[in-house]
Amino acid sequence: MTFHVFSQRNRLQGRTYTTYLLTDGEGGSAAEVWPELGGNCLRWRVNTHLGPVELLYVTPDWLETPAPNRSGIPVLFPFPNRIRHGTFTWAGREFHLPRNDPSRRHAIHGFACRQPWGVRNFSQTEGLATLTLEFRMSVDVPNSLELWPEDVWLTLRYLLTRDSLALAATVVNPGFEPVPVGLGYHPFFRVPFSRSGSSKDCRVHVAATARWELIDQIPTGRCVPVDGEWDLTTSRAVSELKLDDVYTGFVSTDDERSMHCRGWVGEPGLGRVEVWTSSRFRHFVVFTPEHGHAICLEPYTCVTDAINLQAQGVDTGMIVLPPGQNITEFVVFRFVAEGEDPERVQPWDTLADSAEA
Repeated sequence: MTFHVFSQRNRLQGRTYTTYLLTDGEGGSAAEVWPELGGNCLRWRVNTHLGPVELLYVTPDWLETPAPNRSGIPVLFPFPNRIRHGTFTWAGREFHLPRNDPSRRHAIHGFACRQPWGVRNFSQTEGLATLTLEFRMSVDVPNSLELWPEDVWLTLRYLLTRDSLALAATVVNPGFEPVPVGLGYHPFFRVPFSRSGSSKDCRVHVAATARWELIDQIPTGRCVPVDGEWDLTTSRAVSELKLDDVYTGFVSTDDERSMHCRGWVGEPGLGRVEVWTSSRFRHFVVFTPEHGHAICLEPYTCVTDAINLQAQGVDTGMIVLPPGQNITEFVVFRFVAEGEDPERVQPWDTLADSAEA
């Protein structure tokens, strides 16, 4: 099966946008990416025994008000989630970011999800379609050096197979000073996946043994064991949950090539979407929007407000990238059909070489 990549023209609010469709060429598996709207993958579809099923939630008013953080898979960079009061100090210099979270008290989700990205290239081969985008702070963010200590680049490759969507991100420090960075993704998974399903039947599992204690959505710096309403180590009904919490305490390894299943959301009788990550994704936000039509399973390399907590001596996972250095990290969303052997193949086995090419 030869996969394909097509460019398309779409109009939103009187503007024309170029989008890219990655597809298996047979109307089954597909992903739709909007580079000019934060590099967001707005739609991901897989083929099931019920026919093609859309796995990502898109707000009903997307065409009128395409909110960057409420649909598809927003990319959170150079920091995921919040920075307390939009203020931090780095190398003796104080920075003030827009307070743009819903409460207007904190900065949220970095800059990349709100800015247009460039398209580097795409490829189409037997069983795989790829699209590579790039975001550079100094080019794509106005007055970026007033908002972040140094320039930083993010190259993001989307890879679509029959049953998976992989995101391979390379972060580069092109400057002469160390730069702090964090990366996260904010996928909105539909519940239920299919039109015939029920959200009351959908279940979620997260393999975390701890969570960060929060006050006003900001971690105190203390981790506590998961228990009661926060315990997702045994699968729970999505409809029972009201969460916006940061999980951690995953079993992991120091092997940079190892992938780990952090959690999944599933619809009985159809299948489940598993979230696999490389080792640096140590944190995982679970968010249940009030509308009840989606659940977000968000892998992060660092915890909320990492840059301030790190300065207090808390181990947050924040990456400090030396000058001229780069790192590459992976997230794979994989659909496993009901009754299919989930161990049949690990995501890394088929995607690692292509992602690094």
